[in-house]
Amino acid sequence: MARKNQNKPDGAPAPEATDEQLIQRCLDGNPDAYRVLVERYWSMVYSIARRIAVSHDDAVDVTQEAFVRAYENLSGFARDAKFSTWLLRVATNYALDQKRRKTARVRLQHLVPVTGHAPPADLPAITKESESRLAEMLQTLSHHQRLCLVLKVVHEMNTSEVAEILGCSEGTVRVHLHQARKLLRDRWDGWRS
Repeated sequence: MARKNQNKPDGAPAPEATDEQLIQRCLDGNPDAYRVLVERYWSMVYSIARRIAVSHDDAVDVTQEAFVRAYENLSGFARDAKFSTWLLRVATNYALDQKRRKTARVRLQHLVPVTGHAPPADLPAITKESESRLAEMLQTLSHHQRLCLVLKVVHEMNTSEVAEILGCSEGTVRVHLHQARKLLRDRWDGWRS
């Protein structure tokens, strides 16, 4: 996503603020600084949310809520971690929590039918023909396998960052990655990573 180029009075481009500078500006009461962080990380957070959420709308809701929760807890952000890593952990935890709740509601609706209410239109069993083969293959992986793979391959994060986001050890991340890659190789000739 292209960012607006702010110019100094002398016409030279203004240097881009670091995450740490933007966080400090937020804490000092500048809401525009957080807007820059949202623009900077929206697509990354949405990408993770979409891998967990059932629908696009759910992923957008998760993404928005993750940014709200991060903003509300910005003063508690440990400055020794990267903001992007912390933000993705907030988003991942919230997305997984929402998915568990939705699954529980669906199960409850099947066990205890409510008169006059139709089941949700976006049940996981409903697939769209337009989904690519990769999306189908990713859905066959466990949540953690899928997230590890997306964070490592798509977002090019290192193993320690992935472990921090998922709240597990680096060894666990390596196991998830190994299993995900093996499953994809076994099930899809087009997988090369």
